[in-house]
Amino acid sequence: MKNEEKTLRRSGGGCGGGPSGTVAENESGDAADCSPAPRDTAAAAVRPPPEQSGRPSRERRYPVECLLFTAAASAALLIRHGFCSASLRLILLAAVLSSASAFDLRERRVPDSHSVMIMIASLAGRTAPSEIVAGAASGAAVFLALAAVRGLCRPGSLGGADIKLSAASACVLGIFRCCAAVAAGVSIALAVSAVQNRSSARVGSFRYTAFPFVPYLTAGCMLSALF
Repeated sequence: MKNEEKTLRRSGGGCGGGPSGTVAENESGDAADCSPAPRDTAAAAVRPPPEQSGRPSRERRYPVECLLFTAAASAALLIRHGFCSASLRLILLAAVLSSASAFDLRERRVPDSHSVMIMIASLAGRTAPSEIVAGAASGAAVFLALAAVRGLCRPGSLGGADIKLSAASACVLGIFRCCAAVAAGVSIALAVSAVQNRSSARVGSFRYTAFPFVPYLTAGCMLSALF
């Protein structure tokens, strides 16, 4: 049997030496299949995963929850303010903030394009230069104030996207309504975090946990716009 195996090796019949589909016998007499892997298996090994392809995945699309929230917010804003340019700006604000909330919940980050879209939406229906300057000044004041607060708070407690979105929202809401919206969002976030810590931890212990703030900022902005 060993002589036969040596003969096969000399003639190129072993694994890797001969043509495809050759079979070599081992010492126990069993046949060892040396056929190459199928082409489909090799192609599947080098095929990129679905998320790396050029087509966007379903998770990156505008979620249905955002559409429902935008529709509900639009109806409430139209009932509260009527059909006017202010309602249009607030509806656009709700639509962009709902998308930013989905990004913050899913990826813990928000692209800067959302802040730019809110600043563009703040120009809807505003033709007087004084209104445009007032909106820009409100956004700049909120940005500087939150940047100063970020330097005093714990690192990581206030993200850059939170500051940018708050400043962009001030261009639509104004400085006073935006401050009320941020305060309402912080209050709701702290209340939810306290309930979660109390239910998950023991009595008397406290755990610092980071959470996405944009959904709470969105809720605060809508409350400030409605009331």
